Amino acid sequence: MGKKSGADKSGVIAASCTLGRDTFPVSVSRLSSGGCRVEADEDWPPECEFLHLSIAGGVEVNGCAAKARGRKADIRFFGQIHPVVVDQLAAAA
Repeated sequence: MGKKSGADKSGVIAASCTLGRDTFPVSVSRLSSGGCRVEADEDWPPECEFLHLSIAGGVEVNGCAAKARGRKADIRFFGQIHPVVVDQLAAAA
């Protein structure tokens, strides 16, 4: 069994999140091909069933908040980011 590429990278990556009609900056960490943790400047609303992330100004992905606690949320992507792209983003963080 090989290494799980891109899992639990600890670097922080600048991103923006669109939730409904609002777009706001977030910090992305623990990036993997299937999800990440994000931190916003304010608490997450109770309903986060669909959001859009723009990570590092070039990677676009849709997802939902699987778990939100205060300003932090664990995001599950609808689809995946290619593991090579995850590794490139983590290396640049």
